[in-house]
Amino acid sequence: MKKYNGERSCIMIERRKCQNPACKKLHRCLPPQLTKFKHFATEIIEDTVDDVVIPEDPDGPEEEFIESPSSHTVTRWKQWIEKNTANINGYLRAFGHSILGFSTQFLKSEISLLEELRKTGGGWLAAIQQVIYNAGGFLDPLY
Repeated sequence: MKKYNGERSCIMIERRKCQNPACKKLHRCLPPQLTKFKHFATEIIEDTVDDVVIPEDPDGPEEEFIESPSSHTVTRWKQWIEKNTANINGYLRAFGHSILGFSTQFLKSEISLLEELRKTGGGWLAAIQQVIYNAGGFLDPLY
């Protein structure tokens, strides 16, 4: 996993045996600091998508350049979130209704739960991934 300033670290990925009698397979559990199919830390993806951190200019002065995601990579991440916004909102609504007991009116509201979650600050990407992937769902990759 790549962190800020090009620092790299290895993350142990936990495996668990499914308790469903029909399955009983081993499944890998995505830790919150990783995003599926991405090699940068979830925090970096989140910060660049939210424009908290702006990618470094590789054409700028070398002493100012710090290894970070390129502007092209950040653009792809933003497109990936935009492409999945409707699915993310759907998963969050379903989770709120079925697990948290929110009303049917909540399901029909026009509020973007993703945007509301993003306004609360850091940790939104890890939170939505936990909800979606633990429910057996997925986010479409950007190809």
